[in-house]
Amino acid sequence: MLKKTLCTLITTSLLMLGACQSAPKGPQPAPPAGRDTVTINQDSNGGQVALKQGQTLVVQLPKSTPRGMVWEMDSMPDQGVIMPDGQRRVRTGEQIKYDSLLSYQELRFQTVAPGMTTLNLAYDRPGGGEGEVQSRFTVDVIVEPSP
Repeated sequence: MLKKTLCTLITTSLLMLGACQSAPKGPQPAPPAGRDTVTINQDSNGGQVALKQGQTLVVQLPKSTPRGMVWEMDSMPDQGVIMPDGQRRVRTGEQIKYDSLLSYQELRFQTVAPGMTTLNLAYDRPGGGEGEVQSRFTVDVIVEPSP
């Protein structure tokens, strides 16, 4: 009986230890762009992008980290059409090679249902208000029904 209890206790302890070690530490990056992902950049400013229902929209815009500036939603898009799905900061191989302070900020949006909405982003200091806006990005998003 003592042997059985000891074996159960050791097995439970090892399982708990393994679970603790496999838990992710800190914030995890967004998943990489897949075939159901459409990526746009500064060149799309003022234009439009067409997506199919179920696709992910990634907006990749330049960012200067030392200045404390970030891209934020100026107004919320129609959440019946697209929903915000996180963001992350990324650097290209060349930016890493030359230890550049510039990077890109990726804002992700998941399509919800067919429709049209406008995505309005502002480049500013968080909480700085309208006077801190350095740049704007606007794109019309059209979500088409899945075939």
